[in-house]
Amino acid sequence: MDPEDPAPAGHDLARRLSASRDGDESLAAAMRADLDRVAERFPDGPWTGFPSAMADGTAG
Repeated sequence: MDPEDPAPAGHDLARRLSASRDGDESLAAAMRADLDRVAERFPDGPWTGFPSAMADGTAG
């Protein structure tokens, strides 16, 4: 991601969220895997539990 232009990352996230909502399990799984990697790398971050909350619809 280019810090000067974060728009592509935002567009990709929006695409993944929409695909997840629409039932595209492969993109939903990829997003969960990405979030799990972030949680592993930064275990004390404020997003602890966020991947599972995203998966069960309680995030927000």
